[in-house]
Amino acid sequence: FKQAQDIIQDMEGKGIKNLNFRFAGWANGGITQQVFTKVDILRELGGKSAMAKLIASSRENGVPLYFDGINCFAYDSGILEGFIPFTNAARYTTREQIELLPFDPVQFQPADWLDSFYLVRPDFAQANTDNMLKALSEMGAYGVSFRDIGTLLSADYNPKDTTTREQVKDMNVQTLKNIKANNQSVMIRNGNDYAVPYADIITDMDLTGTKYNIIDKAVPFYQIALHGVKDYTGDPINLAGDYWQEFLRCAEYGAGLNFTFMAEDTWVLQDTVHSTYCGSNYADWAEQAAELITKYQADMAGLNQQRIVSHEKLDCNVAITGYADGTKVYVNYADVEYNENGVVVAPRSYIVERGQ
Repeated sequence: FKQAQDIIQDMEGKGIKNLNFRFAGWANGGITQQVFTKVDILRELGGKSAMAKLIASSRENGVPLYFDGINCFAYDSGILEGFIPFTNAARYTTREQIELLPFDPVQFQPADWLDSFYLVRPDFAQANTDNMLKALSEMGAYGVSFRDIGTLLSADYNPKDTTTREQVKDMNVQTLKNIKANNQSVMIRNGNDYAVPYADIITDMDLTGTKYNIIDKAVPFYQIALHGVKDYTGDPINLAGDYWQEFLRCAEYGAGLNFTFMAEDTWVLQDTVHSTYCGSNYADWAEQAAELITKYQADMAGLNQQRIVSHEKLDCNVAITGYADGTKVYVNYADVEYNENGVVVAPRSYIVERGQ
């Protein structure tokens, strides 16, 4: 928690404003979180007192800080941890427990060398969510972040006690309403339509759609609908295969910038299943991230309050996004300069042409 506080203060000290922070892995085992039948703040991170100091510091400095949790899935953690697959796992119509495996995008098959996990019953998920919200409310947390609500919508087809996706949606909406009634903010991922009205910020939005379909062009239908109404980001830039490509996509789709950081050197992730975070060391990214954020905020100032009114591909590598105030953002993905009709965009770059 102290390291997180140091990162926040360092970014603020670099003059970066209007940031939102999400802390993941703060309780019940960390990133591979166990169920919230009870909430155990990790002593390895400093414990309850250090978390309280982090929250107090963030509130004092006006920094929105959200604490992340997952409630719809669970590892088989054993009776002592509160999850029993036979009674707590959701079921198919065949009455089989819904046991899942991570998907391997390289081999296009379940990664059976990794730990499986279960989709939990909606009522069990709701109880865990309530426990998390109660703990964060008691700690005075500014906001709550969900890795599942607002991203996925599941059901339980146990013939003895069926819960439909529509019923689960209603349960999730009520949860979000209760959070807002408690004067806390909500962060969701991806942005399911039912959750958007209650979200203060949407992260990890899939800006370009699935890569498994044969698609000639990506059109930002959802971003056009949401821009100027809700703030949203794409995937973490520093974890992308091509961080600059992800940065340019943010400019094209009017998205905020998203980074994932940790204070520890990423060598500790070697021989673990967490290779996703190998680009997350803050010390390696601090100066470059500050430069990118500062430039982007200056270039795009005020546009997050504007509606997107047009989007056009000038050629296969150059896109133009138009805003209600007449501003146009040109994004050039090509390795050569774009120079047409008086518009010049450097290779792999963007320009903002302000409206009159």
